Amino acid sequence: MSIEVSDVSDLRGRLAAAAELKDVSERHLEIAAILTEALQTVGVHPIVVGGAAVEFFTGGEYATGDLDLIAPEGRELAVVMSALGFEKRGKSWTHEARSIFVEFPSANLRAGEEWIVVRTRNVDVRVVSPEDLVVERLRSFKFWGATVDAVYALVLMGAVQEFDHKKASVKASKSEVRDAFDGIGEILKRLQRGAATEHNANGMIEALLEKIRPAAPAKEKK
Repeated sequence: MSIEVSDVSDLRGRLAAAAELKDVSERHLEIAAILTEALQTVGVHPIVVGGAAVEFFTGGEYATGDLDLIAPEGRELAVVMSALGFEKRGKSWTHEARSIFVEFPSANLRAGEEWIVVRTRNVDVRVVSPEDLVVERLRSFKFWGATVDAVYALVLMGAVQEFDHKKASVKASKSEVRDAFDGIGEILKRLQRGAATEHNANGMIEALLEKIRPAAPAKEKK
């Protein structure tokens, strides 16, 4: 199966329209739907991850510039992306005329990670599950000290109505971030009770990091 010339013209037109959308979250989801429709013609089913997934689950409250998709970067993908007007520049596929930047950071999700389906414009767009997204952010927080990712995890846990705390706690344990998950969960509860403010939360996140961050390995004496 391959993408038809008539389909390319239609998809390019839709990309142009999507690029004009002001809402970043809506813009990225629409572009993801277009790329999903195009890549499915060659048997590739991309999954929205990273910042674009955070945007989707938080209703655009936290916006990023790039669109990250999980999919194998083979010849078929390259043919489709090129047909849609993208050029490969470093790690990104860039559509210069439309200011669209897409990255494919990995061929597959991590073992045990799941995706959900979001119906957009009659296209089933795959998005990494909110539970896995939170755990991924907490890994970045605990092991690399990225406090902004703890904020993302906090917002996601509070914003996603269907968030499965029990499932997320199991996933966090397997990824060795259960302490981070429980700590952020406690901060969220305090915010919801009115016992803390957003300003206080930043300090609490810093204190949590100091408590759970793995110690650097001791240097060997010479």
